[in-house]
Amino acid sequence: YDTAYWLSWHIYQSGMALLFGFFIWVFGMIFQFRMFHKNDFGVVFLTFWLFGQAMVGFGFFVSTFLSRAAQAVTSGFVVFLIGFILYFLIVFASMPFGGSYAAPMAYELNITSGNYTKKTNGDPALGPILSALPPTLFIQSIADMGRFTAADTAQGIRFSEADTAQGIRFSEAD
Repeated sequence: YDTAYWLSWHIYQSGMALLFGFFIWVFGMIFQFRMFHKNDFGVVFLTFWLFGQAMVGFGFFVSTFLSRAAQAVTSGFVVFLIGFILYFLIVFASMPFGGSYAAPMAYELNITSGNYTKKTNGDPALGPILSALPPTLFIQSIADMGRFTAADTAQGIRFSEADTAQGIRFSEAD
């Protein structure tokens, strides 16, 4: 009976994450936010929906350590504080990814050789550890979507260019 209980909650929460992801996109379009207009619908929607899915799983994981409902408020506040701190670390200090691009996509041009190389100013141990927390990758993806739409001439992120970032083909960069 535990399986039916957890499965029913997961289906419900997944449906709510789907609705929230869609409504966030709708309201972003209504309020004319650049990030929602210039990036593909699928990129924006999947970012919010997958973050919701990750938080559902993370919430189920954290709930296994709680014995009383009152502990949920405290643990929820702690998760919020961790996410808040991660926001400032990722957006303003470029930690743990070491650049202005997403984790595996932090490449820079070596002007002497003309090749793209992976940036080395990120912490190689901290990145994978913090990536296990759903807010880390969500904050980085929102920051990237904002960066790719900041200029008036920016095109945003397209699914057709999923294997590139600003014209860099990662298969050729390694």
